[in-house]
Amino acid sequence: MREILVRVQHKLRSASWVGSTVIHLGDANVPNAIYFIDKYNQIGKILYPVVICIQNLQRTAKSCASVDYYIRKTYRSVEGAVRTILTDLFCKGFDGSGGDTFMDQGSCVDGRLTSLGSWRANLPSKPYYSLFQLTRTTELDGSDWQA
Repeated sequence: MREILVRVQHKLRSASWVGSTVIHLGDANVPNAIYFIDKYNQIGKILYPVVICIQNLQRTAKSCASVDYYIRKTYRSVEGAVRTILTDLFCKGFDGSGGDTFMDQGSCVDGRLTSLGSWRANLPSKPYYSLFQLTRTTELDGSDWQA
């Protein structure tokens, strides 16, 4: 794992690394393989509402003139709205933040999923949350997602 991290950091020479470089395996954050697998299983549950919103956005805009007007006025297009959501997701959802301490953040699955979970928890406060409401994607816990 450490070798992979070093190779990635080497390829990102011009970009700065975000978060700590700690890889949590066999410690308090990721104590065993079951925990590690469970963390990966959470990805679909967290991202499912985003996928549903994006999939339904075009159809919702086409079926309702006032929604289409709102999207065009606010985001210029459906593509602009999608880009806004995804830009925020990829800038803040995988940045290694969200841990209680700097060592809890990081490049491991736990650090990245902590930031992804934090991003999802803050979704109702995002300026584009209305897009989730307009597409009737308000179940943010992914409870209807099937692995």
